[in-house]
Amino acid sequence: MIVYHGEVTIEDAVFNGVIQNFVGDLTINNGTFNDNITVQNAKLTINNGTFNGISLADSVDVEINGGKFYTNVRDLGFGININEEVEEEPTEEEIDVLSANPAIVYRHNEFYGGPGDDNNEPVGSIVINDGEFNGSASSIYLWDIKDATINGGTFNSHLYSAAVKAENIKIAGGLFKVTEDALFKKYAHEPLRTSVALISENIELSGGKYVNDTDGHTITIDRLNNEDTEESFEDILKEGYIYSDEISVKHYGDEEGEDLYNSNSMWYLENQEILVIPEEGEYEILDGADQEVKSGSNLIVRASGDISLFVKLLIDDKEVDRDNYELTEGSTIVTLNSSFLATLATGKHNMTFVYKNGEVETSFTINDAKNPATGDNVLLYVGLLGLSVISLLGYKLVRKAN
Repeated sequence: MIVYHGEVTIEDAVFNGVIQNFVGDLTINNGTFNDNITVQNAKLTINNGTFNGISLADSVDVEINGGKFYTNVRDLGFGININEEVEEEPTEEEIDVLSANPAIVYRHNEFYGGPGDDNNEPVGSIVINDGEFNGSASSIYLWDIKDATINGGTFNSHLYSAAVKAENIKIAGGLFKVTEDALFKKYAHEPLRTSVALISENIELSGGKYVNDTDGHTITIDRLNNEDTEESFEDILKEGYIYSDEISVKHYGDEEGEDLYNSNSMWYLENQEILVIPEEGEYEILDGADQEVKSGSNLIVRASGDISLFVKLLIDDKEVDRDNYELTEGSTIVTLNSSFLATLATGKHNMTFVYKNGEVETSFTINDAKNPATGDNVLLYVGLLGLSVISLLGYKLVRKAN
């Protein structure tokens, strides 16, 4: 264990034991960390580094701006929930994986008062602005805290990419993805395969991309109110924001209506992919604006919109058939085929990327000359050659007449 007393900045090191700071702020700019990190009565800031299965318990104020976070796979002694139809018992190795720690555990229920204590209030806040979080069962587990804010980052897991229970939850960005895995498909409790599980009376979504490559869900909410209905998914959107597609809302209950989790307020989205986007999106051309294109060349332009929101491409206000261009991710990359460009007139043309909630426009110019820099000179030389031939013929005729 390493214990600090005062404001500390770690630039780059390898730590295999617990780190604690009881007095001042702790800032981590880089390094490798293989155990828990605690900062009491001050702020913990993580800007970069590699973190393997860490717990941030007891830290009251946490900000994460970058870094890579991984599950530390080990048997924690938790019970395994196995579907009834599974005949084979999991091996010890499979149990280890199923009971794996998330990449980050941040919970504060140990600060709660005991039964009958009037001071039973959540504490602790975390802000995640960026970072890569890779978990087995989950990537982040933020539980029984006051405030959880996620503005960005990538969260990958096989069961649920983010599990958050807080007094206030705000998500303004980030990619939350559950990926297919045979082991977890076999043993995990299927209804829990969800991109994010959010438990709070106060949830606000103003961004984020939620993807589930399994047969699970994207967003699960429990607002701790048994009178909640499917309209709750509209209620949690920040004003001025919408879902990227029509949503399909279901309740966590079986076909007979029995609640699987003894909570009538748990609802989820069946959608396999959904984004939370502004009603009016603002996009820009990142690469390839206002190009000059030679005849016979391709044209590549990149716009800032998410490719899943792309609707169509317009050239001079007319929709371009998809056979005439390639569409690739990153954010949206359009490659116009040379054969299509050959059908356009020489000169300037407008190009418009149309998204579900907005559009962005640029232009390009087709120059038909094979060598634009010397084209005018070639014409001049041809003209001069013609005059020379005429002059020579004239000279010969004059000599013959004499």
